[in-house]
Amino acid sequence: MSDAAEPKVLKSKGVGFWRMRAFFSMGFLYLSYYFCKYNLGVATPGIQKEFELSSATWGLITTTVFALVYAGGQFINGFLGDRYGPKRMMIIGGLGGVAVSVCFGFSNGMLFFAIFWLLNGYFSSCGWAPGCRIMFNWFPEERWGAWMGVFNALCYTGGAIVTMVAGFAIYYFGSWRAAFFIPAACLFTMTVIFWILGKNSPQDVGLQPEWERKKPIEPTRRVGAREYWIAFKNPKMLLSYMSGFGANFLRWGIITWLVKILIAPTDAPNASERGFGLHIVVAGIIASFAHWGGAFFSLILGVVSDRIFKGSRWQTITIGFLIGSIPLFWLAQGHEVMSKHVLFEIKVENKADNSVKETPDAMAQAQQQSEVVQITLGWVMLGVAIFIAGGLIQAVQTPLFDLPGDILGKEMGGTGVGIMDGWMYIGASFAGFFMGWWLDSYGLTSGIMLMAVVSLVSGLLAIPIQK
Repeated sequence: MSDAAEPKVLKSKGVGFWRMRAFFSMGFLYLSYYFCKYNLGVATPGIQKEFELSSATWGLITTTVFALVYAGGQFINGFLGDRYGPKRMMIIGGLGGVAVSVCFGFSNGMLFFAIFWLLNGYFSSCGWAPGCRIMFNWFPEERWGAWMGVFNALCYTGGAIVTMVAGFAIYYFGSWRAAFFIPAACLFTMTVIFWILGKNSPQDVGLQPEWERKKPIEPTRRVGAREYWIAFKNPKMLLSYMSGFGANFLRWGIITWLVKILIAPTDAPNASERGFGLHIVVAGIIASFAHWGGAFFSLILGVVSDRIFKGSRWQTITIGFLIGSIPLFWLAQGHEVMSKHVLFEIKVENKADNSVKETPDAMAQAQQQSEVVQITLGWVMLGVAIFIAGGLIQAVQTPLFDLPGDILGKEMGGTGVGIMDGWMYIGASFAGFFMGWWLDSYGLTSGIMLMAVVSLVSGLLAIPIQK
């Protein structure tokens, strides 16, 4: 009889079919959420050119307002996921994201662009907090850190993949609109797969978690307004929310402004406009190191918080922020810190732009021109600094998002995660308009100094968060 009952118990250790099916169907669905969220960046040049939109007008909707709507959705969707089921909320978000992405692709004016992208901000907010709740249900507390790291790494991977998918779609079909149709098809497919395979909790498939067997059986508690208020005002969670605000201010500050700072000339007449003077291709490659670093360090910090600090997250958060601030303080010194030592050279051919009408002789001359690009030690140092700083600052979200489950319990974990992500995206909105004002007023490299200080303060805020 005991042998027959054994399969009904979900072990604390190991992986197992049902656990991996539930986690990865959820994780890959949320990865696909990014297909209908980050596809806009690839399509932006084509949209601006066709409709003659300024960057200021376009950026107000695509960054600041989107982040605020996303934040508002996070404040309620974690709560709704706890109350009505996280799987249900993720499916609503997936189908909603598909619908608004397709509608956006058919749009032909700023009003419709604004309406559909704001709706997308809400539907995009239906995934993260409910997904965290599913992870809390399927793993014991001592394993939350490592698996939150995997979940976080999947997010950064989704952002990288959609850039390639949307770019290929635009190239193959010859229109920016394809960037909204092809990714939408991918999200729809993954939503259907999750609908079939996804499970809210072990109990949905008749499994009893081993780590809960010794706990007294309590009636299921339905999360209501009282529990939401507890999660909102809990003193330790308030510190967590403030630290998370800083984390996403930094993350979106890097995403939004890093390339601009890297390509700005070193000898601009106005000191506030001086940067590192890199070629756009080089700047793009180096800036991408922040995202690869985020995926790498998400896995590392998750394991560190579980194995070394035994589920106490504040140490990992503080260490990540403080170490991440060091390369930022170094970068804030500007291009003077970069070594000019040449490691090797690459010859780049400059081809004529066929869209420009020129004489045959002028085009032939342009095609013969070439440029020798020197790979310097400074570039390598810059890449390493951004990999460490950007990677650690983004990766601290792994232990940060474990805190709601640690402090509030898994029953209100999704609610806490939603409130935290809401505060985080308010931070992201400040990385748009406030950071832009700062750069205009005090200079590009001073923006890096500001980010270094915010990283330092955010790390110190995590110290009082004791389990």
